Amino acid sequence: MSISADISSNPFKITGTTSSSEVVTTARVRIQGFLWVGATTNGHLLSITDVAGNQLWKAQMVTRILNEGIFIPFPLGLRSVDGIHINDMDSGEVYIYVA
Repeated sequence: MSISADISSNPFKITGTTSSSEVVTTARVRIQGFLWVGATTNGHLLSITDVAGNQLWKAQMVTRILNEGIFIPFPLGLRSVDGIHINDMDSGEVYIYVA
C-alpha cells in the first residue's frame, strides 16, 4: 500500500491507499480545503495531519455520499500548516486546495 502525490499544480492530487503515515510535502503550505472523491466502500477512512501529527482533517465515507465526494473548506479561510501527511486512506482520491 502506498500513495502517489502530485503536488506540481493546484489542487494537489493524492491517489492510492495507506494505513501508515506517508508524506505529501514537508513544506509550509496554506490550505484552502480538501475534496475526497472516488471512495469505493461505506466506512472507508481518510486522515490527514501536519508533520507534527496535528489532525487537519479526518473523514469516514458513508453510503449516501459515496458517489458524490466530500468537500471541506477551512471555515475561516486559509490555514497555514507545516507539511501534510496522509495517515489513513482506504480508497479514492484526495484533492488539497492550496493558496
